[in-house]
Amino acid sequence: MKQRPSDFAKIAGCSLMALFSATSFAARDDLVLDIKGASLEQLMGLKISTLSRKQELLARAPAAVYVITRDDIRRMGVTHIAEALRYVPGLEVNRFEGGKWSVSARGFSSSTTNANKMLVLIDGRSIYSMLYSGVLWEEKDVMLEDVDRIEVVRGPGGTLWGANAVNGVINIITRNAQETQGGVVTVGAGLEERGLYQQRYGWRIGEEGYARIYGKGVYRDNSGGLGTEDDSEHLQTGFRVDLERGSQDTYTLQGDYYRGEAGSMEEFHGGNLMFNWSHTFSEQRSQQLLLYFDNTVLETTGLDDKRDIWNLEYQLRNQFGFHDVVAGLGYRVVHDEVLSPSEVSGLRPEKRNDEVKNLFIQDEIKPFGENFRFIAGTKYEVNDYSGEEWQPSVRLAYDFPDAIIWASWSKAVRVPTRLEHDLYAPGLEGAQSLLPERAKFYEVGGRKSWKKWTLDLSAYHGEYDDLRTIGTSGIRNEMTGDVRGVEVSLDYKPNPVWRLRLNASHMEMDMELDASSDSVISAESLEDTSPRDMAQLISYWDISPSWSLNAYLRYVDRIQGSNIPSFLVADLSVVWKPTEDLRAQWVLRHLGDPHPESVGVNGEVESDAAFYLGWEF
Repeated sequence: MKQRPSDFAKIAGCSLMALFSATSFAARDDLVLDIKGASLEQLMGLKISTLSRKQELLARAPAAVYVITRDDIRRMGVTHIAEALRYVPGLEVNRFEGGKWSVSARGFSSSTTNANKMLVLIDGRSIYSMLYSGVLWEEKDVMLEDVDRIEVVRGPGGTLWGANAVNGVINIITRNAQETQGGVVTVGAGLEERGLYQQRYGWRIGEEGYARIYGKGVYRDNSGGLGTEDDSEHLQTGFRVDLERGSQDTYTLQGDYYRGEAGSMEEFHGGNLMFNWSHTFSEQRSQQLLLYFDNTVLETTGLDDKRDIWNLEYQLRNQFGFHDVVAGLGYRVVHDEVLSPSEVSGLRPEKRNDEVKNLFIQDEIKPFGENFRFIAGTKYEVNDYSGEEWQPSVRLAYDFPDAIIWASWSKAVRVPTRLEHDLYAPGLEGAQSLLPERAKFYEVGGRKSWKKWTLDLSAYHGEYDDLRTIGTSGIRNEMTGDVRGVEVSLDYKPNPVWRLRLNASHMEMDMELDASSDSVISAESLEDTSPRDMAQLISYWDISPSWSLNAYLRYVDRIQGSNIPSFLVADLSVVWKPTEDLRAQWVLRHLGDPHPESVGVNGEVESDAAFYLGWEF
């Protein structure tokens, strides 16, 4: 691959100069949730929108939902979305190169393209790769200072979000421009994350509008694997404009541009532009229109992928009688060009235009009063790879004054990708008759709050059919299997300035190959791509109004039959706020022995120490 001079040298130089001249890392007290004085009931009073595509209380959400707040992100001291997801119960986050991650829930997460059953959104815009399947995390980033919350729904979300939301949905929701007025500058450096620089400025537009612009740059060192040159850099800039017209209409226009490198064999750049309009007729009726354009260019030693995506979605909500209906439709068109330097392998055809059309409806019914809820819906989707798909779901929930119990049944599909469908290579051909992977999930759970405690518990059983296999005869659907497990999150707040959270999960996979299959991936090896047990212990302690100590302990069980042993690592974050506008943060990450996190790759996750400074004005 052609090498180009790195623009990051300028950014890193500015960061280091500011590192020795600034006094602290900015942070004001207008956090989404600051634990000082907040009860656990207030913490459970967060509102989410990903589960039902409407605002609802987290405490009443009839699903396995976890929310990472802006306060959580700041206390962690992380600089990438994937690192912030490490402390979600049941979520597997594996870093397999210096700037690459694999994120999945409830199994199927070994490396790169194998984490293909999680749908990830940024403000409702899908970042799921329709070439590789899964998310290329090295390409996707946001300025975490501007994130309001990250909502993680474990379990199928296909009824509302469509194909590929098989094991869960992650939605990164950024803040309204009105909430990011003024400026912020953050710089930092570390042993592994060698340089960070980000800045944002927000201002008012007339009487009803607000805007912000931002820029971010980060450089990460090699992961330490044998023979691995996987250092990475990522530069990104963007804007957001929010406008309110009266009490009924809100408009949002936002966009990003990025470019970077991941190791010596991958370069990427791209951008997106998104428009969102919502209109409120009354408290019972509203509508929303979402339009976005996404352009991505990926250059590797094996292929060059250029992709344009146009996406349009319309949604209507209407409450009447004991019904609360959310319905909508969508249309997506994808134009791509995938070129290969080799004459013996690549994709045929090199250019494609694909369409996805969908309709969905979900009704929340309360036939016996406010406590009992029956929620049913389905999504009808037509795509150019597998044709027509239905993804129904049914949920039951009963609300107590300080608790909820719920149960659900749902179906979801993962649609074949361009690479699986159109690949040609010596000894391996794409499968134009490849079926979508299908899953049926059964889930039960509950959530309970006390004065100082909250408990969130869920159990699930998933049945998978037509799982993808790769063998000498090509790409086929020759595997089935079951996945079952439990997930728990326990919060304890002994006093107003100290909060503890324990997350734990246990999962078992039971896969089976067809008797005639020649797959190079055995059922046992697929079972061995995920740890059975994981646990995280989180402690937030506000020592004084100016100092806080945040500690994290993470255990990941060994991956059966592989060379990855179990590991126990710790993260530590110390925050000092001498004034409301200044902040310093010392972060120690992955304290423990260097360890790989993914099967079949050389990269290791090494201990890191970093220091961040900033100023908000």
